[in-house]
Amino acid sequence: MHSTDDVSDCDVVVVGTGATGGWAAKQLTEGGLQVVILEAGHAFDLEADFPSSVELAALASAGTLASRERIDRRFLERQFVQSRRGEYNETTRRCFVDDVDNPYTTPDDQPFDWIRCRTLGGRTLLWGGLMPRWSDYEFKAASRDGIGTDWPIGHDTLAPSYEVVERFLGVRGEPEHLPHLPDGIFASRFALTEGEQELKTRVEARWPDRRVTSVRGVAAGPTEWLPYLYEHPRRWPTFTSVGSTLAAAAATGRLVVRSGAIVSRVVIDERNPDHARGVSYVDHRTGREHMVRADAVVLCASTIESTRILLHSASPVHPRGVGNSSGVLGRYLMDHPALVVAGAAPSASAPVEGVHGILIPKFRNLEQRESNFVRGYGVFGSVGRAGPMALLCAMCEMLPRVDNHVELDRLTRDAWGIPSVRICCSYSDNERRMLEDARQELLAIAATCGWTVEASVPTRPGWFVHDVGTARMGCTPSDSVLNEWCQCWDVPNIYVTDGACFVSSGWQNPTLTMMALTVRACEHLLAALQPRRHEPTAHGAVGRSSAAAP
Repeated sequence: MHSTDDVSDCDVVVVGTGATGGWAAKQLTEGGLQVVILEAGHAFDLEADFPSSVELAALASAGTLASRERIDRRFLERQFVQSRRGEYNETTRRCFVDDVDNPYTTPDDQPFDWIRCRTLGGRTLLWGGLMPRWSDYEFKAASRDGIGTDWPIGHDTLAPSYEVVERFLGVRGEPEHLPHLPDGIFASRFALTEGEQELKTRVEARWPDRRVTSVRGVAAGPTEWLPYLYEHPRRWPTFTSVGSTLAAAAATGRLVVRSGAIVSRVVIDERNPDHARGVSYVDHRTGREHMVRADAVVLCASTIESTRILLHSASPVHPRGVGNSSGVLGRYLMDHPALVVAGAAPSASAPVEGVHGILIPKFRNLEQRESNFVRGYGVFGSVGRAGPMALLCAMCEMLPRVDNHVELDRLTRDAWGIPSVRICCSYSDNERRMLEDARQELLAIAATCGWTVEASVPTRPGWFVHDVGTARMGCTPSDSVLNEWCQCWDVPNIYVTDGACFVSSGWQNPTLTMMALTVRACEHLLAALQPRRHEPTAHGAVGRSSAAAP
């Protein structure tokens, strides 16, 4: 048993420092609230842990794989799941969890790669920065094809929050005026290489119903100074939460960052079981359990981890876990099935700024079903950004299915004694048919462009790191965990704004939508906690990020 100490009081405790945790910290501190943010991993020293932040940004965005022969075999033995990712190399391995200390289980016939980064900044340290908006073709897909459930919100509802994120991060893109790919607030556009421009010309000529545009996302590059989170100023890329939202939150003087804090459960008030008192966490170094008391809890720990916390927060009043009166907590896990086609273009292109490329928005089943599957996929790619190499990746929408789920595995515990999870997830015939269609279409595009194809590789669940679902939003507490504000029906001072809140997976990258949902949820939370707002304090009052122990 761990001993428990109360270590601090605050207005809001945020769990997780990645894409959504950073936005929660920024919005709530700038709104006048005192925030403690908990990170299970450690805070990197940029100079000690990485040779170059520029190199890290390039590796993350381009997915470049350094030679694994240079990695000590001991690391591969302890990171046998994490090392399957393309970004894993001798530089980035420090970002990933130790699979021995952080185990999980799956059925033998349902492998799932749970890729996790326990670091200050989370998976944004290895994120490519792609940020397309969702449309009502995704939010209201169920109304079109009768499969699953509509989201309780649509694009028009989320558009103001999308704008907040896009303006702050300086999202780039090219307006296309497509109903199934809403335009955002674009600071500029990414230039295409000669090979990408040729692809655009050939594809749009052969398939007039398909649009080829530059990707929408954040430019990779270290531009922010961080005197608040570190003892000495450091530079981090702006597409990381460390280099953007966390820096802004720390500058308010109302943020406390605790690293090495492994959250075990949400603590529910015994006298008021629909109210959370805070969260309990285990100190990474000492194994002691501590509690942060707060008026509200925002879970941003990542899809499966946030759900694990809620399941492990079971009590006599919440016997199946907090937020699980509907019985759907842990259900409807989704991830993007993906297919990658790689090869060589006829000639190398002149280099251009950036490491991004092209986007072909979804073109299947837009207005009516026209395939042997429902929903569809989008295509991301690049040509001539690494010599003559050409690459296309189809990201397919995965249907929400109740059998795809996460549950506690009390027989499997991590190095700190916290129960892990059992992940049960597989593709359906619909996903398999969609992947086959994507394979044929990508090969047809490659042939049209005159490429020599060398590889065609499908992924398996989890590998693409776009896991969503398991604590879905909805219109009623009978069939969902959260309401339209990402607020827990059963315990209203708990919000879940990471990918766990998703109702469907869409075909687009989920990160921008996660960020926008967090912005919207924090507006709701700020209104609820309006009387608790504080006067601004001096910048830097909380100093650098601290270890978990008081």
